[in-house]
Amino acid sequence: MRIEILVILVANFCKAFSTEEEWITDVVQRYPRDCLWVAWYTDRRCVRIGPSGTNIYGYKRYRRMIPALNGGKNCTGVSEEYLPCTETDYLATSLLTTIASASIKLEAGHSKPREGRKPPQDSTNVTACVDDHVDSNGNVRMAGRPCTLGSSKTRVDSLDSQSQEVSATNAKDVLFLLDKSASVGPNLSKFLRLAKAITNSFCGPISVAKHSTRIGMMTFDRTQHPLLNFDQYFERAAIIDHVDAYAKFNKKSLRDRTCLIDALSYTRDQMFTRKRGARVNIQGVERLAVLMTDGCDDCRDQGELPTALMQMRETLERQGISLITVLVGSNPTCVKTMSALADGSQCYQVFRAMDFDELDMVSRAVELNECVDTWMISPACSA
Repeated sequence: MRIEILVILVANFCKAFSTEEEWITDVVQRYPRDCLWVAWYTDRRCVRIGPSGTNIYGYKRYRRMIPALNGGKNCTGVSEEYLPCTETDYLATSLLTTIASASIKLEAGHSKPREGRKPPQDSTNVTACVDDHVDSNGNVRMAGRPCTLGSSKTRVDSLDSQSQEVSATNAKDVLFLLDKSASVGPNLSKFLRLAKAITNSFCGPISVAKHSTRIGMMTFDRTQHPLLNFDQYFERAAIIDHVDAYAKFNKKSLRDRTCLIDALSYTRDQMFTRKRGARVNIQGVERLAVLMTDGCDDCRDQGELPTALMQMRETLERQGISLITVLVGSNPTCVKTMSALADGSQCYQVFRAMDFDELDMVSRAVELNECVDTWMISPACSA
């Protein structure tokens, strides 16, 4: 008898619902469903969340809500919030964003912002200037082109507040220029770690490849030492293996000085050349040098250094080479001196870690950041 009743019930169910979808729809419409939160997602970019002039930073995290149905319980709580991050995290995010940004000094023939995005007016002659970014202890942590250099006083205020994508056909030759003088010593490995972290951050259409991002590398002290040509490897893994092998067999103490001007001259004349695999005078290809050092040039008179750096910047700029500097533990005077190399193509072009331990934390923060899959135009410089 029980089996017969079960057969009748199943038969009636099949008559009522001709498909599984109809049965699911009936259950959804008939029974209440409580609201559900999806798991939190955290954006690892550290951003300023306090008012202008304050040093309050946070990681934004958010979650999606599946709403209640048929009288179910509503969700409580917020859909987005900020988790605190540090000055070091903010420095790392700013550095990576700057390296992954296309120059705002767009030259004729370079890729333009995609449709719906307007570049600044007179984009062939836009230069950014910005006040120094100072931490809560009064230390200058980021610097750019000073706003006291006459024609450089134009601020970039016509861009959206968020970074903008540019054409994926845009490409970059990125050269890492690493100080291996006596004052750096075994900490060269920490410069190498940051260079590897930045290289690994390029993904998708702008991954290391023959026609997108090319990586070159050299070290310097009193002389210059090419480590990696731009066309030597077109895969990230091969570059990382090459750098690791170099680090393994170059651990001896160094005694030479920091001849920065000579290294920059070598960068201009010997590294960004066809012989070294750089793409010279090719439309849509930007050239960027990332300098990592623990001080100013100590191979020439310090009184002459600011003028020499400014002249070097002008020659680099004429050849379309932008420079970003990572300074470690340098005194404020050196930070200001090095800002003479900022050509105004980005808001900040000098980034300062207070010591090599903090530089390691910067590298770790870059490693934890999401990879960058398109070149961007930076947001407007802060007033």
